[in-house]
Amino acid sequence: MRKILCLLVFALLLAVCGSLSAAEAAESYRVGIVFYDLSNPVWAASGEAIIAHSKDYNMDVTLLGSENNAALQVSQMENLIQSGVDAIVVGAVDDNSLTDVIQRANEAGIKVIGFGTEPQGCVAYFIVHNYRVGYEAGSQGAKWINDKLGGEAKVAVLRFDEMEVLIERGDGIEDALRDIAPRAEIVARAHAADAVTGMNVTESILQEHPDIKVIVCIGDGGGIGANNAVKAANLATDDFCIVSVDGVEEAVLAIKNGDPLRVSIGLGTYAERGEITTNLLLDVFNDRLEDERVYTPIVPVDASNVDQYMIDAGYIK
Repeated sequence: MRKILCLLVFALLLAVCGSLSAAEAAESYRVGIVFYDLSNPVWAASGEAIIAHSKDYNMDVTLLGSENNAALQVSQMENLIQSGVDAIVVGAVDDNSLTDVIQRANEAGIKVIGFGTEPQGCVAYFIVHNYRVGYEAGSQGAKWINDKLGGEAKVAVLRFDEMEVLIERGDGIEDALRDIAPRAEIVARAHAADAVTGMNVTESILQEHPDIKVIVCIGDGGGIGANNAVKAANLATDDFCIVSVDGVEEAVLAIKNGDPLRVSIGLGTYAERGEITTNLLLDVFNDRLEDERVYTPIVPVDASNVDQYMIDAGYIK
C-alpha cells in the first residue's frame, strides 16, 4: 500500500511540474530599459518588443525614454538603481556621460547591458556593427550605380555624425561607394536622423544638384524624408535609388510601393531584437554569458524579399 501511495504522489508531482509554464517556473526579475529617445520608432518598437518577449520569463520591465537628454538619462538610471532593479538595458544618449552611473549600478549588484552603443562598464552589449552595416548600405547603392547607371552617378550621403557610432556607419557607406563604384562622385553630405530633417536637407541638395541619382542614408528616418523630397520634386524616376538602414515599416512599405527608396538594411525584426535581448538578460542572470558582444543581423530588404520581410517583421498580420 505504501509503495502505491508513493507512486501516486510521484505521479501527481510530475503532473503539477509539467503544467508549469516557463514564466511560472522562472525566477522573477525587475528590468529597467532606458532608451535615448522613444519618439524614434526604432527605439520605441525595440523596447516594446523586449517587454513582449520578456513576459514569458517573469520579467517586470519598465521602459523609459530620455528625450535625447544625457542628464535626464543619468537621472533615470539613478532612480532605477535606487528602486533596486536587477538589470538595466541602456541605449545611451552619450556613452561617456554614463561611466559613473554604470559604476554605481555595478557596485549595487545591478547588471547593465548596452543596447546599440558600448558605454564603459556594461556586463554585455547588444549592438550594431555599424561599419559593416554602413558598408552594406553603401554596397547596395554602388550595386545600383553599376547595374542601372553604367557605373557613374552623382551621390548624396545623409550621415549623422552627432553620435560616434554613426560616424562609423557613415564612413562604411562612403568606403563601399569608393571601393565598389569608384567612378561615382559624392557631391553632397548632410546630417539627418529623422524624416523631417531628411526631407529638408534633401530638398536643399536637389536644388543644388538636380542630377543626383543615388542617396544613401545612415537610417530610415533620413531615408523616408529623402524619399518624400524626391517624389515632391518630381524626380522619382525608375533609375533613382535611395538606400537606408533599419527596416522600419514605413521604409519597407515604400520599397513595396516601388518608391525611390529601393533598399533598407534590416537589423533584425523587432521580434528578433526582443528575443535576443531577453536571452542576453537570461544569460547574464544565470552566469552563462559566452560573449559579451552580440550583434544584430544585417539583412538587405529590397523588392525581391520585401513581402517575406513584412511577414517576418509582423507588418502583415
